[in-house]
Amino acid sequence: MRNFIPTLLDGFASLVTLMGLTLVLVLVLRHLRTLPVLRQRLAFGCAFGAIAIGAMLVPFEISPGVYGDMRNVAVAGAVFTGGPWSSLIAAVMASVYRLTQPGEAIAGTIGILSSAGIAMLLHRIWF
Repeated sequence: MRNFIPTLLDGFASLVTLMGLTLVLVLVLRHLRTLPVLRQRLAFGCAFGAIAIGAMLVPFEISPGVYGDMRNVAVAGAVFTGGPWSSLIAAVMASVYRLTQPGEAIAGTIGILSSAGIAMLLHRIWF
Protein backbone atom coordinates (compact mmCIF):
# COMPACT_ATOMS: atom_id res chain seq x y z
CA MET A 1 0.00 0.00 0.00
CA ARG A 2 2.93 2.25 0.68
CA ASN A 3 4.06 2.24 -2.99
CA PHE A 4 0.54 2.46 -4.38
CA ILE A 5 0.00 6.21 -3.88
CA PRO A 6 3.22 7.37 -5.65
CA THR A 7 2.48 4.98 -8.51
CA LEU A 8 -1.06 6.31 -8.77
CA LEU A 9 0.18 9.91 -8.75
CA ASP A 10 2.84 9.16 -11.38
CA GLY A 11 0.27 7.42 -13.56
CA PHE A 12 -2.05 10.39 -13.17
CA ALA A 13 0.76 12.77 -14.15
CA SER A 14 1.43 10.68 -17.26
CA LEU A 15 -2.26 10.71 -18.14
CA VAL A 16 -2.48 14.49 -17.68
CA THR A 17 0.54 14.93 -19.94
CA LEU A 18 -1.09 12.77 -22.60
CA MET A 19 -4.33 14.76 -22.31
CA GLY A 20 -2.44 18.04 -22.58
CA LEU A 21 -0.62 16.94 -25.72
CA THR A 22 -3.92 15.74 -27.18
CA LEU A 23 -5.48 19.12 -26.40
CA VAL A 24 -2.75 20.80 -28.42
CA LEU A 25 -3.58 18.44 -31.30
CA VAL A 26 -7.28 19.30 -31.05
CA LEU A 27 -6.48 23.01 -31.19
CA VAL A 28 -4.42 22.47 -34.33
CA LEU A 29 -6.97 20.04 -35.78
CA ARG A 30 -9.00 22.66 -37.64
CA HIS A 31 -5.90 23.68 -39.59
CA LEU A 32 -5.14 20.07 -40.48
CA ARG A 33 -8.63 19.59 -41.96
CA THR A 34 -7.82 22.08 -44.74
CA LEU A 35 -4.99 19.88 -46.05
CA PRO A 36 -5.40 17.19 -48.72
CA VAL A 37 -6.21 13.74 -47.33
CA LEU A 38 -2.72 12.29 -47.75
CA ARG A 39 -1.11 15.23 -45.97
CA GLN A 40 -3.76 15.01 -43.23
CA ARG A 41 -2.82 11.41 -42.56
CA LEU A 42 0.87 12.25 -42.54
CA ALA A 43 0.25 15.17 -40.16
CA PHE A 44 -1.93 13.06 -37.84
CA GLY A 45 0.70 10.30 -37.80
CA CYS A 46 3.48 12.76 -36.97
CA ALA A 47 1.34 14.46 -34.32
CA PHE A 48 0.39 11.21 -32.60
CA GLY A 49 3.99 10.01 -32.90
CA ALA A 50 5.08 13.16 -31.08
CA ILE A 51 2.40 12.55 -28.45
CA ALA A 52 3.68 8.97 -27.98
CA ILE A 53 7.24 10.27 -27.58
CA GLY A 54 6.00 12.87 -25.11
CA ALA A 55 4.23 10.12 -23.17
CA MET A 56 7.49 8.15 -22.99
CA LEU A 57 9.18 11.15 -21.42
CA VAL A 58 6.80 10.93 -18.42
CA PRO A 59 6.93 7.30 -17.24
CA PHE A 60 5.51 6.02 -13.97
CA GLU A 61 6.96 3.30 -11.79
CA ILE A 62 4.74 0.24 -11.49
CA SER A 63 7.12 -1.68 -9.23
CA PRO A 64 10.83 -1.26 -8.50
CA GLY A 65 12.59 -1.26 -11.86
CA VAL A 66 9.39 -1.63 -13.90
CA TYR A 67 8.06 1.48 -15.62
CA GLY A 68 4.99 2.17 -17.71
CA ASP A 69 3.73 5.02 -19.83
CA MET A 70 0.86 5.94 -22.14
CA ARG A 71 2.63 5.56 -25.50
CA ASN A 72 0.40 2.72 -26.67
CA VAL A 73 -2.70 4.85 -26.14
CA ALA A 74 -1.33 7.52 -28.48
CA VAL A 75 -0.27 5.02 -31.13
CA ALA A 76 -3.62 3.22 -31.04
CA GLY A 77 -5.55 6.52 -31.03
CA ALA A 78 -3.88 7.58 -34.28
CA VAL A 79 -5.76 4.95 -36.26
CA PHE A 80 -9.15 6.28 -35.20
CA THR A 81 -8.41 9.85 -36.28
CA GLY A 82 -6.17 9.47 -39.31
CA GLY A 83 -6.56 5.86 -40.37
CA PRO A 84 -4.08 2.99 -40.53
CA TRP A 85 -1.33 5.00 -42.22
CA SER A 86 -1.37 7.53 -39.39
CA SER A 87 -1.04 4.75 -36.84
CA LEU A 88 1.81 3.20 -38.80
CA ILE A 89 3.68 6.53 -38.91
CA ALA A 90 3.10 7.09 -35.18
CA ALA A 91 4.25 3.53 -34.40
CA VAL A 92 7.44 3.92 -36.43
CA MET A 93 8.24 7.25 -34.75
CA ALA A 94 7.61 5.83 -31.27
CA SER A 95 9.55 2.64 -32.04
CA VAL A 96 12.59 4.49 -33.35
CA TYR A 97 12.60 6.69 -30.27
CA ARG A 98 12.18 3.68 -27.97
CA LEU A 99 15.06 1.85 -29.65
CA THR A 100 17.36 4.81 -28.94
CA GLN A 101 16.58 4.77 -25.21
CA PRO A 102 18.30 2.62 -22.58
CA GLY A 103 16.51 -0.34 -21.11
CA GLU A 104 14.52 -3.17 -22.63
CA ALA A 105 13.95 -1.63 -26.05
CA ILE A 106 12.77 -4.75 -27.88
CA ALA A 107 9.87 -5.43 -25.51
CA GLY A 108 8.79 -1.79 -25.70
CA THR A 109 8.95 -1.83 -29.48
CA ILE A 110 6.95 -5.06 -29.66
CA GLY A 111 4.32 -3.43 -27.41
CA ILE A 112 4.14 -0.37 -29.64
CA LEU A 113 3.80 -2.40 -32.84
CA SER A 114 1.26 -4.74 -31.19
CA SER A 115 -0.96 -1.87 -30.07
CA ALA A 116 -0.80 -0.36 -33.56
CA GLY A 117 -1.63 -3.71 -35.16
CA ILE A 118 -4.56 -4.41 -32.85
CA ALA A 119 -5.92 -0.88 -33.36
CA MET A 120 -5.64 -1.31 -37.15
CA LEU A 121 -7.47 -4.63 -36.93
CA LEU A 122 -10.26 -3.07 -34.85
CA HIS A 123 -10.43 -0.16 -37.28
CA ARG A 124 -10.82 -2.60 -40.17
CA ILE A 125 -13.57 -4.51 -38.33
CA TRP A 126 -15.54 -1.48 -37.15
CA PHE A 127 -15.07 0.92 -40.05
